Amino acid sequence: MKRTLLSLACVVVAPLAFAQAAAGPDLIITNAKVFTGDPAARFAQAIAITGDHVSAVGTNDQVAGTATDKTKRLDAKGRVNIPGFNDAHTHVCTTPAFQLPVKIESSADDVRAAVESASDETPGDMWITGVIGMKPLDDPTFNSTTLDKISHGHRVFLITHTGHAAIVNSAALQALRTNDSHDPAGGWWQRDASGRSTGKAFEYAEANLQRRWAEDVSEDEAIEDLQRWAENMARLGVTSAQVMPCLGYSRFEKFVRHASLPIRVRVIAMPNTIGDDRNTAELRDMPKPSPARSMLNVSGIKWILDGTPIERGAAMRANYEGTKENGKLNFTNEQIANMLKESVAADEQILLHVVGDRTTDVVLDAFKTSGRTDWKTRRPRIEHGDGITAEELPLIRDLGIVVVENPTHQGPFAKQRLIKSLVKAGIPVAIGSDGPPSNPFNDLERAVTNPANANEALTREEAVDAYTRGAAFAEFTEGEKGTLAPGKLADLAVLSQDIFTVSSSSIPATTSVLTIANGKVIYDAGLLKRQ
Repeated sequence: MKRTLLSLACVVVAPLAFAQAAAGPDLIITNAKVFTGDPAARFAQAIAITGDHVSAVGTNDQVAGTATDKTKRLDAKGRVNIPGFNDAHTHVCTTPAFQLPVKIESSADDVRAAVESASDETPGDMWITGVIGMKPLDDPTFNSTTLDKISHGHRVFLITHTGHAAIVNSAALQALRTNDSHDPAGGWWQRDASGRSTGKAFEYAEANLQRRWAEDVSEDEAIEDLQRWAENMARLGVTSAQVMPCLGYSRFEKFVRHASLPIRVRVIAMPNTIGDDRNTAELRDMPKPSPARSMLNVSGIKWILDGTPIERGAAMRANYEGTKENGKLNFTNEQIANMLKESVAADEQILLHVVGDRTTDVVLDAFKTSGRTDWKTRRPRIEHGDGITAEELPLIRDLGIVVVENPTHQGPFAKQRLIKSLVKAGIPVAIGSDGPPSNPFNDLERAVTNPANANEALTREEAVDAYTRGAAFAEFTEGEKGTLAPGKLADLAVLSQDIFTVSSSSIPATTSVLTIANGKVIYDAGLLKRQ
């Protein structure tokens, strides 16, 4: 019976393939500089698209020879074509509120004045929020009591630019049904000498608050925000995004599905924590991964294991300069070991936020002592990896760990952060924006200059590889996308300038003039209209 079914399949597939070839491609792009992503043949002149896939890549004559009278033709006039960018690490969180006009460098007094002004000018039922820097967070006189006095009953939720800490007032805590007298697993509240919370939340204390705040968003608001986000990504040549939302994955997936976004979205679960326990209940019902060519997929589990050096939260071997602090791990060694076991039991890729060198030590030890030899097939991910040291590279390579870098992070660890060394060691590297905001050209400029340590700068080809082929490998989709080759998905961008030859300082000014995803034009700056 099996032999009969296979024979029938061949009879159906062969005529279909012949019919597609006879019909010719839907679009050919010639006179281009096609960056294929294939290390063996980096560049080509032309590309053909049939349906949702690339049907030919080669010289102008080779590709033009596949066209018919019905094929649309585009003369790229020398423009660079690349595989669509795949943002391997980004965030989306919709929380409608009045946005304070404050900056990261704003002082506590500046933020205080902005909150007071907003409280006088906005309706009482409107949340007040803003992205703040370390000055208000470090100021002991700026706390929930201060906000209570000036907010006139408004709910105030101020988030640091790192996303790892927040300052909230009493009205916000009450609205979010949160008791700050108790520290949740993986997070904590800053306390005064009497043990009373100051309203400053760190790590999972902050993440749990943000989850509850985001849950109040309406579907219409979320969909509108997602559509604006996806349209902006398309204008920048991004055709795939691996998103770590502040919402629970199931609700966020619903919003993405209803929004009918033009780009591919991978939704990665980020469980919150409740009481003393990590909330893993939501992971038990995670769906099986969608087919590789789907526009929407839910897969992967991410845990945040430490903070960042900005708020001195990354766990370090040595103390931060001028302090007696060396950060802290959000979870115990035993909990981290259990995270690895849970990911295997759920058959899900595990992604770990790892910044400090002490955190890196603990994580690698957990992998070594797990008793498993199949990590390479599971492709565990270290997100950020700022504290990775040269002596750890062979182990990371042998374990099959993928490192997702964020080149725009130019904080205290920038000088010793490795990226070129990872590539040289044969470790899979992907690039993500850690947005919002997300702009791949900013990331590329930092990756190829690496201002703090030029020895760790990537070549331009390596940087684009990491943002395309490497990012696809980081989500198990390298067989479908990340390179431009016959049979691969037609996800690509035609760029406004040649990012391989312009000055590095000019790279951030680049945009996409034509973005195609799944064989469909999702953004056109007028290129096709002018043909």
